[in-house]
Amino acid sequence: MEIQHYLQVLDRRKWVVIVTATVTILIVAGGTYAMTPIYSASTTVRIAQIQDQSVSYYDLNYTERLINTYVELVRSRPFLEQVVTRLQLDVDATDLANAITAESIPNTELMVITAESPDPASAMLVSNTLAQLLVEEGEKLYSGEGKSAREILLDQLSVFDATLEDYRGRLQTLLTADDAGDRSAEIQDLNSKIFVQEQTYSSILNAYEKARLLDEARANSVSIAIPADLPGSPSRPRTILNMLLGILVGLASGVGLAAVFENLDMSIYSPEDLRIEAQAPLLGSIPNLKVPAKLKGVPLLLRQNGKSAAAEAFGLIRSGVLALDFGRPPRSLLVTSIEPSAGKSTVLANLAVALGQSGRSVVALDCDFRRPGLDKVFGVVNRPGLKNVLAQDHEIGPAVLETRFSNVKVVPTGPEVHNPLELLGLPKMQKIIKDLENWADLVLLDSPPLLQFSDAVTLAPYVDGIALVVSRGGVTGKQVDRALAQLAKVGVEHVGIVFNRAEAH
Repeated sequence: MEIQHYLQVLDRRKWVVIVTATVTILIVAGGTYAMTPIYSASTTVRIAQIQDQSVSYYDLNYTERLINTYVELVRSRPFLEQVVTRLQLDVDATDLANAITAESIPNTELMVITAESPDPASAMLVSNTLAQLLVEEGEKLYSGEGKSAREILLDQLSVFDATLEDYRGRLQTLLTADDAGDRSAEIQDLNSKIFVQEQTYSSILNAYEKARLLDEARANSVSIAIPADLPGSPSRPRTILNMLLGILVGLASGVGLAAVFENLDMSIYSPEDLRIEAQAPLLGSIPNLKVPAKLKGVPLLLRQNGKSAAAEAFGLIRSGVLALDFGRPPRSLLVTSIEPSAGKSTVLANLAVALGQSGRSVVALDCDFRRPGLDKVFGVVNRPGLKNVLAQDHEIGPAVLETRFSNVKVVPTGPEVHNPLELLGLPKMQKIIKDLENWADLVLLDSPPLLQFSDAVTLAPYVDGIALVVSRGGVTGKQVDRALAQLAKVGVEHVGIVFNRAEAH
């Protein structure tokens, strides 16, 4: 039942949901269309970890710290100013920083540099230029401003090379001298020194080769893994995503607004709520069926000759009227409504036909001098009528007119009346009702809306019961209470409720 209730609320407030969703979607679409397209280009850079004496091979956090260092460098002012200079951009470093993002990819040696710009080519160039600057600065990050180890070792090799050359020259001179045999001790000493120098030179040469390889590795520790391509479509605004979010937000807002309206609306929308509020028998519910425009205003049962869903509803109302506990079968019933345009005259006419179809004789008495209409519904002339009988002391007989429906007669209002309340309050009105009760099984009286005019309250003491027509969404619980209180003041005890324009299901 809860789900059914919510569905009924959505059905009643569907235009709130539709309008809210439509407006939201239009606003989102307009905002998306007005936004300047922004293109994104990303360059992937590899930051390789280089093992040296200062970094432990097992330092698992080193690569992460290293990449974070480069992330900060990418967004630093010196880097951005170099990009502005190289590409001759018409922006300053601060503005460019707002268009740059750099982030590491977890558990990898990769970082991604992303540049955004209304110009796709500019976005690509900025991203690739920043990556190239990182590559160029990679070696500087390790070597600093002083000499590298390779350069120091190279200087040492030069010194040792010169010393060895000197020693070898001196040894050659001693070996070719005439007194070489007498200078064997000196020759032996030079050989020892050359041997030591060669061993040392070999060690320094090995260290130099390692330093050279390390420097080359450091020079390649930062490399561009995937250069940025020219973006083919903008990254912002994301039109499809924006529209989907607009639809979801619009629908959610519409449903929420519908719930607010429902809580603020005190009108009655279901027969169950009406029965609880009125504390009176529910004679029946009439569905709100679609009627062709050219037939608007024509009672459903009269038009369809009793073969419709509405006819079934009026058959149930007929049974409800006949089952009212008056202590005796009801002979007269006043049909009125709380609010205007509730369909009371249509209910009365259809009920009269339904009663006639069951073999009971019915007289429909039009007491609504404000807006008479039963003559048009039943297709009879409006003279003579009730006014002639009340104002000119005529008999009621000539005013009772035959209709094309079996067992159904009608008394129209007659000529226009300027003082309807005074006429209805005449003692003769009660006598007319009694006379008609003697001529028919049931007299149905049509009167103006209860809360708008006092006509129904004036007529109420003259009849056996009241059929109060309430249309879906037409009245609030307070209005129902007011109407019933007015009837109670004049001693009305038998009131039945007809719920009109109910939801079709």
